[in-house]
Amino acid sequence: MDALEPPLPDHLGFLAELEAALHGPDSGSAIGVALVSLECIGRVDGMLGYRAGDALCAQAIGLLRQALKAGDSVRRIGRNELACLLRRLPSAGHGILAAHKILRALDQRLRVEGTQIHATPLVGISFGAAPACDGDSLLRQANVALCEARRNRDRYAIYDLNLDAPRLLQFQLQTALRNAVADNALDVQFQPKLDLRSGAIAGVEALARWSLPSKGDIPPSQFIPVAEAAGFISDLTLRMLNAALCRYDAMQAVASRLHVAVNLSPTDLQDRQLPEVVRQALGAWGVPPDRLVLELTETAVMEDDAVCGASLERLKETGIRLSIDDFGTGYSSMSRLRNLPLDELKLDMSFVSNLLSSPRDERIVRSMIALAHDLGLTVVAEGVEDGATLQRLREFGCDLVQGYYVSRPLGPDQMVEFLAARE
Repeated sequence: MDALEPPLPDHLGFLAELEAALHGPDSGSAIGVALVSLECIGRVDGMLGYRAGDALCAQAIGLLRQALKAGDSVRRIGRNELACLLRRLPSAGHGILAAHKILRALDQRLRVEGTQIHATPLVGISFGAAPACDGDSLLRQANVALCEARRNRDRYAIYDLNLDAPRLLQFQLQTALRNAVADNALDVQFQPKLDLRSGAIAGVEALARWSLPSKGDIPPSQFIPVAEAAGFISDLTLRMLNAALCRYDAMQAVASRLHVAVNLSPTDLQDRQLPEVVRQALGAWGVPPDRLVLELTETAVMEDDAVCGASLERLKETGIRLSIDDFGTGYSSMSRLRNLPLDELKLDMSFVSNLLSSPRDERIVRSMIALAHDLGLTVVAEGVEDGATLQRLREFGCDLVQGYYVSRPLGPDQMVEFLAARE
C-alpha cells in the first residue's frame, strides 16, 4: 500500500500479524506493541473533513515505517490509532527507546490540504513473549499504557501490572453502580440543618448511600465520579431527587415549612431538560417548588457557560431555591457570584472545622458570612462537630448549621422520628 493512500482501520489484521510474530520463527523472543494515538485527528475531522484525517494518518504511517527497524510494521487500527509491531524487543528499556523514536518521527508539522498540523501523538507500549501472552493481551496492555499516558499528560507510558488493578476496580464499580441505579438499589439518608435563630430544624439534605456485599460502604466521593465519568450521573440524580421528594410529606408532617435539599452534579447542568425534569418530579410528589433546594458545587456554577446559565435561570423561574455547596474551595468570581440567581451559600467544612483553632479560618468564615448576607444569601455552615463552633457561628450571624453535632445522616424513618422528637 502506498504511504499516502488512506489506510482503513484493520485491528483484526494487526492481531493476526501479531499472533504470527509471537508463534513464528522468533517465537520466544519478546514482541512489543506500540499503540499510537494521534490526538489531533478529531480536530482535523471537524475542521478539514474526514478525508483530511485519513490523509494525516497515511502520512504518519509513512513516517513511522521509515523510522522503525526492518521487520517492524505499522497498521491503522482505529480512527486515530496506529499500532506498531516491534519485533525482537529485548527489554522495557528498548521499549522506551522505541517510544522516543516514534515521538521523534511524528514530532513535526504535517501538511494536509495546505494546512500545517501537529500530530500531537501519545504512545502506550507493552511487550511480552509466547506462551506467556497472546496478541490480544499485548494490544490490551498497550491500550492500558496509552490511557495512563493520557491520564498523566505524559507523551508515553510503558505497561505495568500495577496499572491494571485500579482500572479493574473502576470497571467493576461502574458496572455495579450502573446496575444499582437501574434497579433503584441506592439508599437515601437525610442530614438535618438547624436554624440558629429559632432552634428549629429548617431543612434536610438528601445524601446518596451505596454499599456492596464484597466491599462494604462505598463513599459518595468515590462513586459519584464513577457515575460522572460513565455518563449516567443524570440517572442517579433523578433517582435521588424522586427518593427525596417522595419522603417529603412524612417529614414535613412533623416539621412544618421544612425544605429538602438535593445535590446536582456539574454534568446535570449541561442537560437542557433538567428544569423540566425537576418540575415534573415536584408535580408528581406534590411538593411546593419553594420547599426544594438544589445544591451545586462552586466550580459548576462559576463556569461562565451559556447552557449552565440558562439552566440556572429556568430552575429559578420554577420557584425552587439554588445553593452553592462547598463554598470557598473553588475560584469564585465576585461579579459572577453577584449575577447568579442564588439563594443560599454553604461554607465548606474545611474552614468550619478549624474555626476555633485557626485565626485565619475564623476571619475567612466571618468574612464569607458577611459577604453572603450583603448579597442577600442565606448561609449554611457544614461540618459543625461541637457546641463551641456552633456558638461562634451564631455570633457571626450564620443562619443554619449542619453536622454531627446536630445529627448524623439518618434513614428516612429515623429522620421522621428525629424531627418528631425535636418538635
